[in-house]
Amino acid sequence: MCLPVENRETYESFSAAVIAQLNAEISAAGLKSSDIARKLDIDYGTLRRYLKNEREIPVVVMYAIIDQLPDVSEAELFTRARARFDQR
Repeated sequence: MCLPVENRETYESFSAAVIAQLNAEISAAGLKSSDIARKLDIDYGTLRRYLKNEREIPVVVMYAIIDQLPDVSEAELFTRARARFDQR
């Protein structure tokens, strides 16, 4: 899969699609961001800014969040995010 990051605008759009998909998966799993923050020992405000796409999320934090999702792998999350990006 070739990622669509040929310019800054496209990169930001794809990143937004990944964050939107991450939020959708968190919601679908019935999880609260406050619970995730507690489990990962991350400040809730910082996590909230990541999930609102106000601050760039570090890869290690993203993968740690994905690990909290019971039925979603990294590959599935990014495949779904790519589909979301392509539908824009």
